[in-house]
Amino acid sequence: MERLIDNFTAFAMEKYKDDDPIITICRVTSDPDYLLLNESEKMDILRNILFDDDKKTSAESMSNAADIPDYEDDDEDEYDEDEYYDDAGDPVGFKKYMSEISGYDYVMADREAVENGDSDDVIAEDEYEDIIAIPYGTTEIGEDAFKGLGVETIFIPNTVTKIGSSAFEGCEYLENVVIPKSVKTIFEDAFKDCERLSYIDISGVEEIMDDAFQGCYNLNDFKFNKRLAEIGDGAFRDTGLTSISLPYIQTIGDNAFQDCEYLETVEITSEDAEEIGCEAFKGCTRLKTVKLSDSIVSIGDSAFEGCDAISTIVLPEDLEELGDYAFKDSGLETIVFNENLEEIGDDIFEGCDYLTEIRVPKNLSSMLSYYDIPSSCRIILY
Repeated sequence: MERLIDNFTAFAMEKYKDDDPIITICRVTSDPDYLLLNESEKMDILRNILFDDDKKTSAESMSNAADIPDYEDDDEDEYDEDEYYDDAGDPVGFKKYMSEISGYDYVMADREAVENGDSDDVIAEDEYEDIIAIPYGTTEIGEDAFKGLGVETIFIPNTVTKIGSSAFEGCEYLENVVIPKSVKTIFEDAFKDCERLSYIDISGVEEIMDDAFQGCYNLNDFKFNKRLAEIGDGAFRDTGLTSISLPYIQTIGDNAFQDCEYLETVEITSEDAEEIGCEAFKGCTRLKTVKLSDSIVSIGDSAFEGCDAISTIVLPEDLEELGDYAFKDSGLETIVFNENLEEIGDDIFEGCDYLTEIRVPKNLSSMLSYYDIPSSCRIILY
């Protein structure tokens, strides 16, 4: 696709040597959008400016050029101005992204280094890495791309669709991340141990892989995508989350929210939810309210172990398997088992000193481990 640049208020002629013979091109020297780009991006645009048959640019054709369009696939047929402005005439795509970050004293990262995960070259050695903007047109943030850098704020354009493994792992000063809805997958350890990260909006993300936000102790405000389907093992372990609502989740991995000591409310209402992994909420000492979808068929070992603020819980109607130590050392007082249970794990009530009543179908009474149930607890068969 040929890309054009507008606002050619000043020109400078320069020679650019590529595989082709030396050609003369027209370089923008005062277009504000152009000047915000790094050298690699500038040359990408320059290489694609329309040339005359004699391989020389025409000042007349340049002066009539259109706005800089979004970076799109090279096989796109033609530039349609309507794609870059909404119905109200407000800019979208490239211009919108540049306008959003224009008020910040940022450093523009190197696109190739970002996509290839080359943390040594994402910014120049002499650049201050406080605020970094990822170039528009970048399609992914590669593995280890910003790992261990001292960045505080990162801007991500809506051309990025995935954030790679350990992309921001160990960025201890990272506080603010703007993640566009174009990002659908966050890979393993992507933001692991970003201790100062307090808020993140992932309202477009559909899959969060293992340990993606583990150790983000200050992460207490999180905007989930309503259609988030999968949360990997340890994804939010040791974070500062206070409540979660998952209306479309299918699977919650092992240790997904383990040791989230500030977590108080969990609502899993998805009709597609099937499994809560082992130790998923273990050690969530302030967890009081748990609402589980009736579609859940399996609750893993030690899923709610150590949740000493829970006093009651309604098990899902379709639940078939309740793992070992599921409620060990919890504050559970009453619980009702359903008739669909096929397997009740060992010692599920070990250390439940406040347990006063268990209601269980007669056909399941033989599955219970009675020796770990307090002697004062009533067992009601129905």
